Amino acid sequence: MNDTTARAQTLLRDHRDAIDRLDAILVYTLAERFKQTQAVGRLKAAHDLPPSDPAREAGQMARLEALSQEADLDPDLAKKFLTFIISEVIRHHEKLQKEPGLIRFQTNQGDYDHVNENPSGPWRQQKAPVLFHRCHRQPHAARRPIH
Repeated sequence: MNDTTARAQTLLRDHRDAIDRLDAILVYTLAERFKQTQAVGRLKAAHDLPPSDPAREAGQMARLEALSQEADLDPDLAKKFLTFIISEVIRHHEKLQKEPGLIRFQTNQGDYDHVNENPSGPWRQQKAPVLFHRCHRQPHAARRPIH
């Protein structure tokens, strides 16, 4: 292997290392985004709100297009990516609305459970017991439905 090839191999490894770090950032960022959208889905399910919000989605698409242009990213790629994410979010929201379960919310007036014992029936609200984790501001159960 000559010096030029060795230098190319080093540069290739450096680029791939950077790509691996960026992939990790994408995965953790996507995971955090889905945690937030799952909280939105639980809130929508508990209050019988529709799983999709076309006006919000259109605004997000316009915002993402502007961001992609600022970042010198192909806007079509960004739109395809967001379209996929939104479809997954809506799928999760629809699933939450169909499943029986318990959703806990923290409010200024206290904690409340939203209970859906029958997927075709309405959710009902009841006062919840307080179950705080010391390391979280929200009750532990507020982060996911209890089945």
